[in-house]
Amino acid sequence: NGADFDAVIIPGGYSPDHMRRTPAMVEFVRQAGQAGRVVAAVCHGPWMLASAGLCKGRTVTGFFSIKDDLINAGAEYVDKEVVNDRGIITSRNPNDLPAFCRTIIEALSKLALAGRDKSRPYEQQYRAHPITQNSKLIMQTFDYDPQYLNLDNTLACGQVFRWRHQRDGWWVGVVDSQVVKIKQDGGVFTYGTYPTSDNFALIERYFGLDTDLAAIQEVLRRDPFCAEAIDAFPGLRILHQQPDECLLSFVASTANSVPQIAKGIEKFSALYGEFVGETGGHKYYTFPTNAALASADLDAMGQQTGLGWRGVNVVKVAKQLVEKSVGWLEAMREVRYVEAVHDLTQLAGVGRKIADCVCLFSLDKFEAVPVDTHVWQLAKEHYLPDLKAKSLTDAAYNTVITAFRERFGNHAGWAQEYLFCAHFVAHWGGKSPLL
Repeated sequence: NGADFDAVIIPGGYSPDHMRRTPAMVEFVRQAGQAGRVVAAVCHGPWMLASAGLCKGRTVTGFFSIKDDLINAGAEYVDKEVVNDRGIITSRNPNDLPAFCRTIIEALSKLALAGRDKSRPYEQQYRAHPITQNSKLIMQTFDYDPQYLNLDNTLACGQVFRWRHQRDGWWVGVVDSQVVKIKQDGGVFTYGTYPTSDNFALIERYFGLDTDLAAIQEVLRRDPFCAEAIDAFPGLRILHQQPDECLLSFVASTANSVPQIAKGIEKFSALYGEFVGETGGHKYYTFPTNAALASADLDAMGQQTGLGWRGVNVVKVAKQLVEKSVGWLEAMREVRYVEAVHDLTQLAGVGRKIADCVCLFSLDKFEAVPVDTHVWQLAKEHYLPDLKAKSLTDAAYNTVITAFRERFGNHAGWAQEYLFCAHFVAHWGGKSPLL
């Protein structure tokens, strides 16, 4: 019985095609998967997952030629070296074997650290082990000029909703599939990542530490209003978020307050995401896959999350993303801004402001200027005092964007973020609600 084993590893090549012709082997894999054991498959190996009925509702990868088979079996296919979706681990080809093996070892280590209990599924055993133990979260430090990296100003300015600020100054959030804990003391930053320890590459990419913020600020400071905002919020950086997560988060944000957005996203991540770890008595989950949200219960997304009709819209947009080709949003990093906005706004439920947020915060298009009520008000006050429009129509939206681009060029998005932060924090009485 497959449930009697801790893990089942399925090799690649054409052997899986022979394996799946034997009902007893298919049943063995099904038993292991249904019991919540670790089931890993590389190259053509995911064929067995499809035959065993373990693909439906999961994100997997595999050799490119079996992509359609996996999708037809109900999976969301992604082109990554390794994917771990609740204990189902998959990789594409022999070049991915180091990552494949490392992920299997990490999954089995979680069971060993939690205490092996065959009566409980992999997910439950994974959840039993918090990351607060010293052996699980190894802290590292790096130095960075605080004028060009400030955690409070960056993580609490409304561009992202999945970070939790603790009273002792630590920030804890989930980036991709990693729990990140980070704290700033002047120019010294202490951080830990889990389950991959010392993942500085993730920190560097997410915070865009290779971006020359000093050069950008030099341009922005030519405008007195921007100069004032930079002085008030030094070190504010635009994050490099995952595009699907960014899009669906801002769909949830429509006509909603930042605290409610954060709570809603946290709740549907707990419902449909994958558990990553626990620290400080709080559990952290990955942002759900498009496939998981596309099949989410509409009542749960609307009522249990507190998002109401916005939660239903998240499901509708996720369904549209599932129908797109793999990496559809990621590929927009390579197209022009106008093309990206056009394609994004073809999605039902995605308007210009959401499209601009995705472009600025996840697609590296820094000419994008998301215009909400804060930006609309400050633009009229600072740059467009003679604008007669009383509401934010499409024409008024374009007028604001033009005003920003004429002043700041390709750095218009950075200017927007500094000015937005100043107006947003003032609206909340001088302190972000995310602090």
